[in-house]
Amino acid sequence: MKNASRMMVGLLMFMFVVAAASAVPVTFQVDLAYQITNSTPTFDPLNDTVEVRGDFYDNWNSGIPLVQVGNTTTYTNTYDITGALPGNLVQYKFHTYGIDENWENLPGYIYTNGYGNRAFLLSSSPQVLAPVSFNDQWGGTISLLVQVDLTPQILVGNFVPGSDTLEVRGSWDGFSSGVTLTNDPASANPNIYSVAFDIASPAPGGLGAYKFHHYGFSPDTWESLDNRFMLVTNPVTALPVAYFNNLDTNDLLFADTYVTFSVNMTNAVGFDSYVFNPGADPVYINGDFLGWWPWGNPPGPQYQMTQAGDSEVYTNTVLMPKGSSVALTYKYSIAEYGGFNAADNESGFKQNHVRYIRNTGLCVLPLDTFGTQLVEPVAGLLNIALSTAGHVNITWNGHLGLHLQVSTDLASGLWTDLPATEAQSSTNYPVGDGQTFFRLVKP
Repeated sequence: MKNASRMMVGLLMFMFVVAAASAVPVTFQVDLAYQITNSTPTFDPLNDTVEVRGDFYDNWNSGIPLVQVGNTTTYTNTYDITGALPGNLVQYKFHTYGIDENWENLPGYIYTNGYGNRAFLLSSSPQVLAPVSFNDQWGGTISLLVQVDLTPQILVGNFVPGSDTLEVRGSWDGFSSGVTLTNDPASANPNIYSVAFDIASPAPGGLGAYKFHHYGFSPDTWESLDNRFMLVTNPVTALPVAYFNNLDTNDLLFADTYVTFSVNMTNAVGFDSYVFNPGADPVYINGDFLGWWPWGNPPGPQYQMTQAGDSEVYTNTVLMPKGSSVALTYKYSIAEYGGFNAADNESGFKQNHVRYIRNTGLCVLPLDTFGTQLVEPVAGLLNIALSTAGHVNITWNGHLGLHLQVSTDLASGLWTDLPATEAQSSTNYPVGDGQTFFRLVKP
């Protein structure tokens, strides 16, 4: 009888765990101020309906209706998502029907089947998603100040003052046109470009998407990062000074550099369960530095990895021009069945390798393993070990603009620069009697 009781308790606990893992309440919120108050309204609160649709419910064919919050322009509802595990990416968007039937159209968002979708990572506990404006279009007006420090881009030649143009585009007009930023040559930092302008706005606390766009002699360039988001405050929202692509001076290459990538394909199996055939399947590389070419059709042989002899190690060397980011985000791909259908099959969405160029001219990256998405730390991991008599071997993850300092007395607060260690990753340093201390610094 005692054993039977234990079995029952264990069964109940098991049933509870399964139930908790199989249904996660998620609260969706959307503001329709722009659609309701626009000069040509597209939503009537008395007669129209807004719903959320996604891959979690009826495969996008129908949706969950949202309920108006009091007499506001905000609509919300909570739905128990089942069939997805915590950590899964859930895609969704809002849809209205009545006077007009409208899907959200979201440039710069996740694209599935040609459509831009919102997305979030599912938690294991109830989630309340941040309120958004339908189609990222807002009602009301605020004055917005946008500022960008272009010093890094100017130093490496990516931006030419007087010739090139920088603009900001955002959800206030569907990213369809831009507002030009200008600089003040007489200011303390003439490389800061800014612009103040009025935009339609949600209530304070609303979120808006935007990013910067560069016109120059080279092809037009969008920031390669995901959309920026700003927290709106009334009556004026002054955004902090940003860097284009969030890259500071030490995050950019000051010389053309050849970077060699290598990957071990031994027993490689794709995220889509495809088993690599080393005798027939080519291997490709893709990444932010290649513009993330379309997975289904590699544009040319320069993206194909070369097999190293009879091994299952594949390599490729890519030129990173002056002005490129030292951060490398990339992924490998199997061209299944020997064809050119190189799918995004190493791992899931945005599960990439991240490594850093730590020396210019020629940089050979450590060997990657297919399917193991290693993300290097930016810098650090200082390690000191005894070497020959009177010397210590010091290693670290180097970075442009990063160097060692040495001190023999921490109480004095005095440190001596070791400029020869700039952008290096090791040194064999002579030490005398007593204690010697080292630290990494970045100006």
